Amino acid sequence: MSLSIAGALSNDANNINTFTSKLEVLKNLGSAGADSFNNISNSLSNLSADAAVERLNKLKLNPDLSKDILNNASNAKILNATTEEVAGSMSNLGSSCSEGFSGIGNALMGLMQTPLGLATVVAGGTMAIFAVIDHFTTSYSEALENAQTAAQNYTNTKSDLSALNNEYQTNLERIQQLQTLKNSGTISSSENAELTDLLAQNDALETQINAKEKLLEIDQQDVNKTAKESLEKADVSLAGLYDEDGKKYEKGSKAYDMHSNSMTDADAIQASISKVDEFQDKIDSLREKQQNTKSQSKFKEYQEDIDQYQSAINDLEKDMGTRATNISSNILNMTDKSSMAYKDAQKALNDYNTRGMNEEEKSSKSIETFLNSRPTDTLNSYFSDLAKAGKLTKESFTDLGLDADSFGVDNLSTVIDYFNDLANAADDAADSVGKVDGSFSGISEAFQTENAGDAYEETGNYLQKAKELFD
Repeated sequence: MSLSIAGALSNDANNINTFTSKLEVLKNLGSAGADSFNNISNSLSNLSADAAVERLNKLKLNPDLSKDILNNASNAKILNATTEEVAGSMSNLGSSCSEGFSGIGNALMGLMQTPLGLATVVAGGTMAIFAVIDHFTTSYSEALENAQTAAQNYTNTKSDLSALNNEYQTNLERIQQLQTLKNSGTISSSENAELTDLLAQNDALETQINAKEKLLEIDQQDVNKTAKESLEKADVSLAGLYDEDGKKYEKGSKAYDMHSNSMTDADAIQASISKVDEFQDKIDSLREKQQNTKSQSKFKEYQEDIDQYQSAINDLEKDMGTRATNISSNILNMTDKSSMAYKDAQKALNDYNTRGMNEEEKSSKSIETFLNSRPTDTLNSYFSDLAKAGKLTKESFTDLGLDADSFGVDNLSTVIDYFNDLANAADDAADSVGKVDGSFSGISEAFQTENAGDAYEETGNYLQKAKELFD
């Protein structure tokens, strides 16, 4: 059962009044009261109704206040949706909209930007609005599952299309051979029958290929839609559940609920990266204290703290790994990369993969990630050729609609340096190849002198490296 305002308010429209009064009471208590109310609400926004009620019951709150929090949690969840999604849902409702809400359009969307306004609309009991609400109650796990299903359908269709094209091409090659025999008058009766059969097969394959190509287009659209929805879904961030001492709040406790902040996978990864860095700094500081203490009891105390932080880091790393895998699978087949959700996800992956690197290494990794995301290596070859010719400039990129952000760096000069370094490495490799005397020691010496750091253990590896750089 999904949590929705419909379920929270349908039995008692007067709750809107208690909601208003309770919220005002909390505001009168100061920002701490309002923040507490909102934090609890946000922590429930992606739970099922049963799970949300169970969590609230553990807090032993006033029943009326619990109901208000549930309502607010539903509101918060719906308000995570974009205006475009709201508009799309309303347009699909059609005749379901009652006369009182016909043509509600922008007025409704504006009203839905506040929890109180949205709750007021719902309290009107309009089934059309309930349909809008239900549209936004897909959970984090459901959205991920939908995206994974769409990705698998796309992969299957793509595989089927490839198999059909291969079969068509194989038949075509045989058809051309048989057609040559027929044109020369040397074709046998069995070969002529084979030709007729293959021509019929390829006619049928053309129809199947056309159908699969259309299906692939539809599957691609579904991948873009479901992947974006999954990237936008929020889940409780593990980073927020650890205190400054590296201890996790007890599940079901008030502290746990107060710090159960929902985030997208991208934001959760960024939060966990910061938390891991924070805890690692504390571990480093504790290790330094350990080395300087002569007290066995202090040494043991420091070690216990180190172990506590390391345990938290391990959990955060596992969580980040899972989220990074989810993001990677979501964006793998996406062709629509214009949304902020996609850009945030790509940045989170890049930050996750470049931890521990210096700025130069991070820039190179980011540039490589961009180049690897292209369907072919045409761009890579184009820029490399310009660099070899000494003609690579900022205009080489801007003329193609690319800027520093495209490569995930701060300045296009960094990208120019990257390709110039590759060109210089290729020149060094060419010089090394020319100096090889044919012996293992000769190959090794050439590479060690001309390309310091490229230490290979086998002759074949040296030659392969030389060929790749020279090419």
